[in-house]
Amino acid sequence: YKVLAIVENLSEISPGVLEPLCERTDVLNWLFSRLEQKAFDQNKLYASEVLSILVQNSEVNQDRVGHGGGIDRLLALTSAWRKKDPQDTDQSELVHNIFNVVCSALL
Repeated sequence: YKVLAIVENLSEISPGVLEPLCERTDVLNWLFSRLEQKAFDQNKLYASEVLSILVQNSEVNQDRVGHGGGIDRLLALTSAWRKKDPQDTDQSELVHNIFNVVCSALL
């Protein structure tokens, strides 16, 4: 949770580090794997927020997600809410963040 907070704070202080962070590390795949966990918790919600920040602020990261199979992974994540609504505001925010990433990656 604290590492995600560091990434979020870095995005506010120095947005230019987002592209090298995603290029030199496996942070995008780690965030996706965190989102693909079955159980919902605050870390999953925070991972969706950080992924949204990384993709919204960088065209390079949008391409990484859009062309790296990320769209399929994101749509698979949203399939859980195809037949039922999110149970609370946190789950609603998670779905909202995922769709923000999809929209950003499609630009």
